[in-house]
Amino acid sequence: MLTVYPVLFILGLGAIWLGLNIAEEVYRIAVLFTGAILLVMGFVSAPSIIQIGSVLLLLGVYQLYIWQPKFNLFVGNEVEAVKTVKCIGSDCK
Repeated sequence: MLTVYPVLFILGLGAIWLGLNIAEEVYRIAVLFTGAILLVMGFVSAPSIIQIGSVLLLLGVYQLYIWQPKFNLFVGNEVEAVKTVKCIGSDCK
């Protein structure tokens, strides 16, 4: 029972990789759908510690790749836009 979920994961990833390389659209959709089903079956049959670990790993990867602004780049542009709007009159320099 311990080797079932890694085999399903490997088959699912292989099917998805193969599906991305197929040129025919109908076969591509069918193989990608099959790979997704195999990945879900592998995830469901995995022990709970593997499920929790993979979810935490995916959350960590998600946190690495989402855009998190360190500072606002648009503050300077907004200030300049406000200054140009205020300088419409004839007494502006």
